[in-house]
Amino acid sequence: MVNAKDRHKAYRENTQKYAREEGRLWEDLRHGFILGEKRFVSEIKKRFLPEIAHREIPQQRWLTKEVDLNQIISKAAAFLGCDVEEFRRSARVSSRCVFDRDLLLYAIWQLGARTNSQIGEIFGLSGSAVSKRVAVLKSKAADDKLIREKLTEIKSLIQI
Repeated sequence: MVNAKDRHKAYRENTQKYAREEGRLWEDLRHGFILGEKRFVSEIKKRFLPEIAHREIPQQRWLTKEVDLNQIISKAAAFLGCDVEEFRRSARVSSRCVFDRDLLLYAIWQLGARTNSQIGEIFGLSGSAVSKRVAVLKSKAADDKLIREKLTEIKSLIQI
């Protein structure tokens, strides 16, 4: 502990280890605003969440079951007929593929299960690029019925 770069952090970690604590409360934010150890979060979920989530409360649905983002992405990509790996690999994406990528990206963004940077990693984009693409698709969807219909189909497919 004397030779540690951050003595205060080393002391806190040793104390937590001896006390069998998982960490500071703010260091371990889980499932939105439920704070605490995994056991505590599980107990709160068991006590206060219904067995079957209300279909119009997405936060309940996501807390009652874990989000399998890979499965969601593969279902939506198959529906759109696109390859997510292709988005990640190529520096430039064709205009037809940009539309499909943006639809998929927007659907994932609406889940609220990942940050813009995490979504960007999936598609080979930066977090700010994700934000920009979401804004572009939102504005296009406001005027284009076809885009709204496609988004509705994707949402029903992945059950947002």
